[in-house]
Amino acid sequence: MRGKGAGHLYGDEQVEVDRDLEALNRRLVAQTRRRRMAQVARQTLAGLWRRAVTFYWLVCLAVIGMGLNRAYPGPGQHLAWAFQDPALDLDAPFATCAQANANGYFNIPRASKAYLPAQDPDSSGRSCAPASGRMAELGWRLRTVEDRLFAPWWESGAVSGLARSKGGERPLPERRPTRRTP
Repeated sequence: MRGKGAGHLYGDEQVEVDRDLEALNRRLVAQTRRRRMAQVARQTLAGLWRRAVTFYWLVCLAVIGMGLNRAYPGPGQHLAWAFQDPALDLDAPFATCAQANANGYFNIPRASKAYLPAQDPDSSGRSCAPASGRMAELGWRLRTVEDRLFAPWWESGAVSGLARSKGGERPLPERRPTRRTP
């Protein structure tokens, strides 16, 4: 015999329990959805905050760098000189491109004194182009940049003795390395 004591529900009682379970399920789904949306919102805000702080510090570093470059122009000029094309330092052109390539000069720009229009067959503004697929220029250029970066800035070709200031040109102070004895 089946009855209430046996754990089974009949008719209206079963319908009421099913309604309660559906309502509970809807509340749980809504609560889970709200929690997930709150978590996504927190993650998005945290990401935006990190980006804003990173941007702030990059702007601060740029402002400090510009101020230091204005106060001490020598190291900034040295850095620019280190990455400058070495062909711009040449005083005279090479007789042939083979001679230029043997000395490590490739793609000599039009702004260089070593540029010859006759050595630029495609009129690209760069004479003595290396053979296609040649990476020799890259290694040589990297060694040149490295040598220039680690040279003392007061001995570099970048510091010509004058620096631009707001009022015109002013001579740079003489800077020599000093040795301190302990």
